This record gives sequence, structure tokens and C-alpha cells, in this order.
Amino acid sequence: MREIDAHFDAYEHLKHLPNDAEALHMLRKAASMVKPMMRKRGWKVQTLAEFLPDEPQLLGLNINRTERILIRLRYHHDSRQFLSMEQVTDTLLHELSHIIFGPHNADFNNLWNELRDEHQSLLMKGYSGEGFLSQGKKLGGKRVPLDEMRRQARIAAEKRKSTINANAGGHRLGGSSTVRGVDMRRVIADAASRRSSITEGCASNSAEAGRLVHQQEQDGFRTRAEQDDANDQAIARALQDLMYEEEMQRLGKPTALGGLSWDPTNGLSFDS
Repeated sequence: MREIDAHFDAYEHLKHLPNDAEALHMLRKAASMVKPMMRKRGWKVQTLAEFLPDEPQLLGLNINRTERILIRLRYHHDSRQFLSMEQVTDTLLHELSHIIFGPHNADFNNLWNELRDEHQSLLMKGYSGEGFLSQGKKLGGKRVPLDEMRRQARIAAEKRKSTINANAGGHRLGGSSTVRGVDMRRVIADAASRRSSITEGCASNSAEAGRLVHQQEQDGFRTRAEQDDANDQAIARALQDLMYEEEMQRLGKPTALGGLSWDPTNGLSFDS
């Protein structure tokens, strides 16, 4: 059954390379992780494709905003090994940001940061892709219009506002709790390093874009994006969570305990 209001019309993977079925699965998985953010903004992309350019530093490419997005899935030195899903998803979020902004300027970075924060928030809530949340239970129900979802999120946030006490002067980043045993300084450093490599590895708006697309089209195997109704419900649930987070932040209330906090006096700090 075709997915309701699909956000990607098709996927293209490099069928001649090893583990091609895993590559297609990885494309679908990355797509499923970003669809809640796409639905929130009304974004649709015709084709999400795997590419493996000769230049080892290249990671992603956006063609004509919504026509085609190419992302690297494999290591340059060994096409049998795949990059981490975290790396691939972050690259995809970067290329999606080019739907709105072309150059890598402050506006672009602000949008990319926003998408990254929303993605991390969903991960902490247990969103793992289409059709499954937390314990992997499929969701049911009917499609709720975006305006109604926003209204419900605002009501829920207002109710919670009356039952919690905000930290004095503090604003929590991302609304996510810290996983026990994780070195947050290392997390921040890794995220900064990944951000730099993705930006440097973006070929969007470059002189090489046409050649890279032609090369990918010669080798890509096209698969129509066929999904089932459970996927649509999972995306809707994730989107509702994002809207709730947004409303809580608008009210100046934290949405979770632990993690990072920020205030005008001390700046970024780690919660004890």
C-alpha cells in the first residue's frame, strides 16, 4: 500500500556494490528518521539516492532543492563497510536544509541546528523509524490535521505549565535527558567534528554537481517508495511530540530532567 502523503517518491541504491540490500534498507531507514521534520514543514523530495563519488570527502548533494538528494552510505576505502546511521542521518538533515537555503550561511546553520535538535529529541523519546516507537508497537488511528495537532500540543503544554516549576533563568537545550554513562563533552566534540566534515563534504551548488549526478544515475537502481499505513501513524505521533516540545519551549519550561542547560550568565553547562 502506498504511504499517505509520501515525503520521498523513490529510492536509488547502487545495486552493483556489495550488500546492496543493506544499502536500500539504510536509505529507507534514514528517510524514516527525518520524515517527521519534513511533514512539519511540508517538504517532499522526489528521489533519495546513494552515491559513492571518487572524492573521499564528499558526503552529500542536493539537486534543485526537492528534485534529488544524494548521500554517501559507504566508506571510500572499502565499499563493503557502511557509515554509521548517525552520520548518514545528519548528512541527510544537512541536505534537507538546502531545500530552503542554498549557501552555508547563518540562516542555513540555524535551520540545520533546528532539525538536528528535533531529531535528537525524537531519539530520546524512542522514535526509531517508521511504524515503530519505543517497544516497537505499531500505532493506529486516523490522520490528524496539522492545525489540530498544534492546538492539542498547545493545550497539553499549557496544562503541564501549571504542574511544573521552571528552573530559574535556565533554558534546557533539546529537552532531552542525558544517557547515564555518556561523556557529554565527548558527545559535543564528536557532533562538532561531524558537523564540520558534513559541511566540507557537501557538493550542493558546486561545479561538480552535474558530473556527480550523471555518475550516480548511471549506476543507481530505482525503487518506488511503497510503505504501509502504520508508517504514517508513527510519523504523526513523532510530529505531535515535536510540536509539544516546541510549545513547552515557547512557555519557557523544561521537558525533561538532566542534560545540558543554558542561561545568559553561565552559558552552556552540564547538569549535575
